[in-house]
Amino acid sequence: MKGGFWMVTLCCAFSVCDARAGKKEKKPKRNAQDTAKCIACRRIVTTIEDDIIRKIFPLDQEIESFASSQEPLERNRQKDKKLERAAILSERLPRVCDTTGFFFSLTLRDTCHELLDEFETGFEQTTSSYADYGGRSKIAEHVCGPKVSSACPADTDWSNMYGTMAKKVDDEALKVQKLPALSEQTLGAETLFGRRWLYDVNGPMLVELLEASEEGEIDVLAYYKTSHLEGSDFDERYGSNLRVFAAELAEAMKKEPQDVAPPIVVVQLDMDKNEMPKPWGSFMDVPTIVFYPSETPDNPQFLIDRVSPTMDIDNLGPDTFWHYLIQPELGASPRSNRIGLESGVARRKMRDALKKGTEAAAGGAPNFAEL
Repeated sequence: MKGGFWMVTLCCAFSVCDARAGKKEKKPKRNAQDTAKCIACRRIVTTIEDDIIRKIFPLDQEIESFASSQEPLERNRQKDKKLERAAILSERLPRVCDTTGFFFSLTLRDTCHELLDEFETGFEQTTSSYADYGGRSKIAEHVCGPKVSSACPADTDWSNMYGTMAKKVDDEALKVQKLPALSEQTLGAETLFGRRWLYDVNGPMLVELLEASEEGEIDVLAYYKTSHLEGSDFDERYGSNLRVFAAELAEAMKKEPQDVAPPIVVVQLDMDKNEMPKPWGSFMDVPTIVFYPSETPDNPQFLIDRVSPTMDIDNLGPDTFWHYLIQPELGASPRSNRIGLESGVARRKMRDALKKGTEAAAGGAPNFAEL
């Protein structure tokens, strides 16, 4: 895997023309449905359906099946199911604003809490009458429209349940590390756990890449790194696995065309030297690895060291990152899906080289470019 491949394919990764694979630039229309209030409300409904309604639906069916029964045993089972349902609501509804739809925007998270505090009854009622609406779009139209919260205008596009806020990338107060463009970055030594395929970005660079990713079908895997967390061994335990994944990915993409942007880019942002522009937020204080799928970059999949991990972090390995590429429902682009499914041979080849390199440390690490 020669460095020139990445230099060519990423040469204009931060320009609209190349990152969007030749597609015409679309100027987003900003109107009332793009406000934080409307976006937060739609994301609340989406989270309620995904995280609550899907869990209480089978309970509601069981409760209904016992409704006409006079048998004491079945009446007791119905009571137990009602208690289980109530427990799910009391546990999960107050935590809606802590889910991935709000994690990277303080503005959206604060707005979410304000909406829940003011219209909790309206949102809770949707968990009892969801069958009457026929899907999340209709639920959102009811609870986010003029009938309940008036968070969104009546002419909102209810098929768009996430929305996109305007991204401010020119804030002079931001702490921004000066870095060369990806195409100009030195790829580094090809050591066993080197950074040959892990590119450095600052806040504006990452935001621009995320904005381009949706139209260009570029998935982004970002490592938010910090050394200020005392006692954390995140980089040693998990960063190394990310670098192995990046090396395996580069090996797997050797057959890809060199004149188009790659399907997935692996980048690193040093939080000690950079801040993320609003509304993405600059409030993370723990090292984090985040997957931004090109289908829904505003709904990232993330794991956090020691703070509410969303994955089995103790068993995190290179295969964890491949998992996101081979599961279409997680939002990766079709190109990434294909690369992930075809990568088995390249991955085995890379891991054999890593194993040999570990066993023969005195002889130096393998040269991945010659594999």
